[in-house]
Amino acid sequence: MEDSEGRRVFSLEVVGRTCRISFKPRYYQIHRNLPFFEPWNYQVWPDSVAGWCSWWPYRRGISEDVVTEVADLFATRLRDFGYDTIQIDDGFQAGSGGLPADWLNTNERFPGGLDGLARIIRDRGLKPGIWVNVHFGDEAFVKAHPQWFAQDPDHVDITPEGEEIIRPVLICMSGAVMMLTDRVKIYRDDAKIEGARRCAPVPFSLPGQIYDYDPVKTDNIVAGLRNTEGGGPPGPIDADQRGTFCPWWLLEIHRRFESWNVLARLGWKAQPAVDVPFGALGLAADREYLVYEFWGDRYVGAFRGCFPAPAQAPQEARVYAVRAKEDFPQILSTSRHIAQGWPDLQHVRWNDRKACLTGASRVIGEDPYRLTLCVPAVPRPFSVKQALIDGKPVQPELDCEVCRLAYVPAETGVVAWEVWFERE
Repeated sequence: MEDSEGRRVFSLEVVGRTCRISFKPRYYQIHRNLPFFEPWNYQVWPDSVAGWCSWWPYRRGISEDVVTEVADLFATRLRDFGYDTIQIDDGFQAGSGGLPADWLNTNERFPGGLDGLARIIRDRGLKPGIWVNVHFGDEAFVKAHPQWFAQDPDHVDITPEGEEIIRPVLICMSGAVMMLTDRVKIYRDDAKIEGARRCAPVPFSLPGQIYDYDPVKTDNIVAGLRNTEGGGPPGPIDADQRGTFCPWWLLEIHRRFESWNVLARLGWKAQPAVDVPFGALGLAADREYLVYEFWGDRYVGAFRGCFPAPAQAPQEARVYAVRAKEDFPQILSTSRHIAQGWPDLQHVRWNDRKACLTGASRVIGEDPYRLTLCVPAVPRPFSVKQALIDGKPVQPELDCEVCRLAYVPAETGVVAWEVWFERE
């Protein structure tokens, strides 16, 4: 906010044992090669951008019938997970695109016109998007002013064998644009869209939409290049295996009720077994942390100093939630999203007097939802007495200190849950 003299004023409320603040003035302008990034002069888009783009699967053969079929599938199978935009790329226009009228009139494959196309998409609770051809042909000018031109990822192809998990994970962890771009049949296959479902919405961190897949990228942008090879071919920014690729991706999740880290490891080459130091994640080296791996649905354990990350096969992705260990029952993981608590957990509260953990989760209709808790055995042993989700009793699945609660919601919305414990 601004004070009476027009100065920007910030306030900070600190809760916890340690607070460390680092200031890097003009960080994006000076350190990220983005001198024109001035979000105080405009509203930065704060939300996830996810949906479907027609270009790669259909090119100029896209039609109104295909769009209708895609919109039907997204409305019933992907919309509630965060995929709410249907973008029609090149192929809808009446002419070559040289005149304004070409973009206002559709060809014979779109008999309903642009109004009809938008209505098909909106009637299914989705947002219509459209592509128009804008060229800038002065190569020398582009090289002289590379910061004036955006080169962002625009598609996620999950059709290739073995790519249906790793590509959505990469886009999700990097905060990029999650526009799926496959033929209709892919979205009828639950196994093919499972990765996409668990990676949307994309968790933006304001100022948002500013990311580096590799430090070389910004250097190449300044040099007028697209990627490590230079020029136009896809690079790591397109969720492809070309160019230099970083296998580690970190998100810091901060909610009113808890803060935790999400660490992803992925790559198109085999990865060796390593120990991951908590200090490298910005965490206290002497604190004990709980680690849970999402895709294997596996409690890795409680560790100090570091935790073991086993070897990985090519194309494999693993996503670890790292939470500070408490001396009372707490969340380990949730099944809705790879961020394991974001965006589903709305609030979580431990009542020590009543020995009760309560909270609320945003769930997706007919999508099995699972809460995974750590029920500590030391210093005070606890046992589960009763669990309720949406007011209905749930049978806990117990495995040593791990307690899993499963629930299948009838519809999309927020459900309350509570778990009562006994001290032994």
